Amino acid sequence: MQTVARLALLLIALSACPPALGAQPRREARSTASARRQLNAFLTTVRGFNDDSIVSYFPTEGDWTLVHVIHRPSGDDVGVQRFRGSEAAAAMALCGPLWKAFRFSPEAVTIGSLRLWADDSTPWRATGPSRFAPAGRPEFMELGDSFVSSAFVEWRRERGRWVIAALGHETFGGLRVLGTEIEDVTRTRRVRLPASPAYAGTEGWFLNNELISFEGRRYLKYGLPRSSIEPDLLEGVGWHGAIRIYAETGFADMPGHLYIPVSPGMYQTYNQAGDGCS
Repeated sequence: MQTVARLALLLIALSACPPALGAQPRREARSTASARRQLNAFLTTVRGFNDDSIVSYFPTEGDWTLVHVIHRPSGDDVGVQRFRGSEAAAAMALCGPLWKAFRFSPEAVTIGSLRLWADDSTPWRATGPSRFAPAGRPEFMELGDSFVSSAFVEWRRERGRWVIAALGHETFGGLRVLGTEIEDVTRTRRVRLPASPAYAGTEGWFLNNELISFEGRRYLKYGLPRSSIEPDLLEGVGWHGAIRIYAETGFADMPGHLYIPVSPGMYQTYNQAGDGCS
């Protein structure tokens, strides 16, 4: 009987022992892997340009948090807002706080947006058990090797599925406008032309994504350089130093877009700054 009693006590003691070392990290790893699968599905949905489908990743209960980082030459400004789960669609509507994060144009996406980061093929890095951030630096952002994105997506469980608990997106503000005294783009050429055509691809103002000015209006780089523009659809409107600047044919008097050659056959679109939202 004593032997049986000792065996019983041993079994009770073993059942009360904590899990073996490594069990908790394994559970956390499985949870992170599950959250990553949801992240990858979310990024695929974002690339699909369907706002209703994007909304489905937000919670229907509780709150979610938005962190908006504005990168400025003087330093970053950070804003934090909390929303009810049901407010995701309204936040993504025109001029809403999430509009720029997911905005789509047939030409391109906005620099720094979640839609842009979704297009980057580099897998996002885990920065927490269910939080992920872009690991790459899309070359077309041209923000320098030291740039680290402030974008992120964090997940939580709601009724057995992963939903967005918080997300961060970034925009760029306070960019220095070149040519405060003398505009960057002028109708009349002011410098001697080089022997061969000049391109903006290696110019500092282009690489730094700076605004340029033309006849009282400011223009901001928008999207990727394009090779699909037929030269006869463009007409010269001015010069940025030795670089010829173009607008769409027929819109030279007050262009809404400028087209700047960055290399032979490649043009960068610059949109008039301002999106109509305060």
